[in-house]
Amino acid sequence: MSAWLQMVKITYQPWEEIVIHEVVEYPLAALLEMQSFGVPPGSMGRSLMWANGIAFAYVAMPANDDVVAEQLKGRMHWASVVFATMPAYESAVLLQETSVRIPVVDVSGNPTLYAVARWLRERTA
Repeated sequence: MSAWLQMVKITYQPWEEIVIHEVVEYPLAALLEMQSFGVPPGSMGRSLMWANGIAFAYVAMPANDDVVAEQLKGRMHWASVVFATMPAYESAVLLQETSVRIPVVDVSGNPTLYAVARWLRERTA
């Protein structure tokens, strides 16, 4: 093994906590429509994440000094999360009225995002 490979230490440090400041559940049709606001007909909308029967999107807090300090302590702050129940995974959903395609990414393999989806699922109406 070459010397430069031995000089680098890799440390995995997962998030200890995600603080969500606002959570809003929508019907799936409304959440999909929100992802298409401002998108020209026939284009690609903003993507959603999916895990454990939940489609969701989040907005992270802006990276100012306080937020970065929290992140270095293992605490991620999200300003808001929007979500809807979506029992079956689909890689994209086509909105018929506008022909906008909303990509859906299966994040089930990401332990952090899967935990968020599980937490959201527990709060479904």
